[in-house]
Amino acid sequence: IDMVGGISDTNNYTAEGSGSPFALSVLEVDYKEGMSKEEAVKLAVKAVEAARRLDVYSGGKEPGIDVVVIDKDGARMLTAEEVAGIKTSL
Repeated sequence: IDMVGGISDTNNYTAEGSGSPFALSVLEVDYKEGMSKEEAVKLAVKAVEAARRLDVYSGGKEPGIDVVVIDKDGARMLTAEEVAGIKTSL
């Protein structure tokens, strides 16, 4: 359920905001059940980058995006260098 009460069709991923149609289109094409953490992070970056390129309200091209990985070990924010490395591999 999103912040205004909308219900998502999937339990595996979602996107919100003005760029969400662009991000969701990437997620719908590339999401696979059982992805590794690294694959999932790369896909998330790809989805947000698509939204940023195609929707002016999603942040434009720079300064970048923040990525936080949350798993059983806690939460860890990726460094700008890690995110830049992911972006160049897309």
